[in-house]
Amino acid sequence: MSTKRIEWIDIVKGFAILLVILGHTEIYHPVFTYIYSYHMALFFIMSGWVFSVKKYKNYGEFVISKFKTLIIPYIVFKIFNDLVYYIYAQLGFVIDNTNYIDRIIGIILQIRETKFESGLWFLTCLFLIENMYYFMIKYLSEIKKLICVFIVGIVGCIYIEMVGYNLPLYIDIALICLPFFYIGNVLKNINIDISSNKNIIIFIVLHFVAMILNYKLTGKSINIYFNTFGYYPLFYIEGIFGSLAVISIIKRTRLKNKWLQYIGKNSLIYYALHQTTIMPICSFVMKHIIKNVDGLFVWQNCIYYFVETVLICIVITPIAFIINMYFPFVLGKGLRKIKNDTDSK
Repeated sequence: MSTKRIEWIDIVKGFAILLVILGHTEIYHPVFTYIYSYHMALFFIMSGWVFSVKKYKNYGEFVISKFKTLIIPYIVFKIFNDLVYYIYAQLGFVIDNTNYIDRIIGIILQIRETKFESGLWFLTCLFLIENMYYFMIKYLSEIKKLICVFIVGIVGCIYIEMVGYNLPLYIDIALICLPFFYIGNVLKNINIDISSNKNIIIFIVLHFVAMILNYKLTGKSINIYFNTFGYYPLFYIEGIFGSLAVISIIKRTRLKNKWLQYIGKNSLIYYALHQTTIMPICSFVMKHIIKNVDGLFVWQNCIYYFVETVLICIVITPIAFIINMYFPFVLGKGLRKIKNDTDSK
């Protein structure tokens, strides 16, 4: 029996994926700073929002399910992206100095800023967070869970500052981002309406004040992947309230967009394919249409890379349909049963 999807959640996820793709282009730097101030926090918050352990009888059943829906897609898309990237390198689209042995080892180790890194870090990071949170839900009271999440986040911040070595499987990012996941899960469970006009204004103001202040004090944009957080309290404030602003606006306006909803429903596919597989081709095409990209004005730059983002999504959309129809096991789903309608004719 399938669970009915909540439309606004898919809309939020679709919007978040657009931010991810746009953030991977060469968009005007202030726009980049805005996107990176909260776009990954938004994904972790929404992951917490939809998280539940009620349907699992025990931890074994839970971890098997999460392995199917997060780790199997990670492995399949990682191998596919590496093969495509190798082909692109042979065609001269990209430069690739990583050999196949390093790539195989990288599937397991996943260490940032090394030859073992992976652009699909969110999937394994989320797997770790959900496993941590499973035990918190099962064995801790609400107040103890809050304290535990706070301590884990503090430990992550201290580790980044005192040690700073990128851990395998993005364990350090998981520690840092657990509080975002927790907030999403709490907001779902307390079931309060955060989308009033007053709340939206407060969220937007707090987000922009924290973002501008953090950038002014550090001179750097937030980038979780590269351990660039600035001042941690400001990092959490801009991540949380930027995310809540988007969620509240979408819920308040009752935004409806079937394509955006479809992108959100298939956010894993768009996330997994856009940067390594689809973006190089779309970028190549766009730069042959618009010759002098570096000479564009600010508004032209923004329009150019927004169009490139839309083009990437257009290319991925039929691929997402094909994967859902014929290769659902790639996403950790059961094989699709094809209904034979010939008897009814």
